Amino acid sequence: MSFLPPLLLLILPLTTFPLNLYDSTFHISPSSPSSSLPKCPSPTLLSTHQSLNITRGIAIQPASLGTNHGYLTEFLTTTPSYRGVMLFDPASPTGYELDNLDSLSSHGFTGVRINAALFGVNGVPPISQHDGLARMIKRCGVLGYPVSLLAMKGYHTVHSDFLHLLTTSPNTKFLIDHYGFNKLNTPSGDKGFAQMLTTALDSGNIGVKASAGFRIRRDVPYGVDPSVKWTGGMWDEFYDELEGERLEPAFRTLGGGRVMWGTDWPWVNEGQGMGVEEVSVGGRRGNTVGFVNSLLLCRVLTHTTSLTAGG
Repeated sequence: MSFLPPLLLLILPLTTFPLNLYDSTFHISPSSPSSSLPKCPSPTLLSTHQSLNITRGIAIQPASLGTNHGYLTEFLTTTPSYRGVMLFDPASPTGYELDNLDSLSSHGFTGVRINAALFGVNGVPPISQHDGLARMIKRCGVLGYPVSLLAMKGYHTVHSDFLHLLTTSPNTKFLIDHYGFNKLNTPSGDKGFAQMLTTALDSGNIGVKASAGFRIRRDVPYGVDPSVKWTGGMWDEFYDELEGERLEPAFRTLGGGRVMWGTDWPWVNEGQGMGVEEVSVGGRRGNTVGFVNSLLLCRVLTHTTSLTAGG
């Protein structure tokens, strides 16, 4: 099922898109040899966004910078059309984000991300038993800030904990990152995807990010393996599968208002020949996947979302 007429898909420019496009997920970080991220300084991000007519977006604080939000704060202060998402530190006994959420909001932060892998390990309570997390999520509900859930081991591993969050914080909006990390053509991925959509439909306060599709390929952990270079034909097959098994069901179940497109830059450039430089090469899919994260974007252009942080 296509969300744009086939003729429009053929004539739509491959390297530029309508103005005011919204990138719901990207990272920036100072160029530093100690950073676990690829080089992703803000000038490079802004230049790439400008070339694609992307004028707004959500910058996610990189895990490599922890709760030092200084670099991202500076970016948001000088780039007011963008908003930021801070990280929750589950190891903080006082709930760092709860203490700083209001003050950081004045600098353009309008959301919080939680990484499910950091709970229930190394003495940190599970999600459903973490008092600091519960307080922070409830405060986000008061402020109208969405909470992003990163479940890198698959949504099925956090389903029960997530239901607890929904029950205890009914006024908070949630976003599930990267298709919930529900791997394609795997029993656990298909189960988790069905659970995620059913939960989102029942709640009404949940959005799903159609972002970083390369991360749910079944053959590569987290989708990043620079040693593997895919050809255009291989990408064609993969994105047909991604569209049919994940994107279309999300649209059918939730509607365009709760499905968000995002790049996951710069990680998208690390995944099997998906570099920024390839955006201009051409081809409806395959070689254009690069920063644009495939022209599955075309399916999203006619829809808006009510759950984007910062509007």
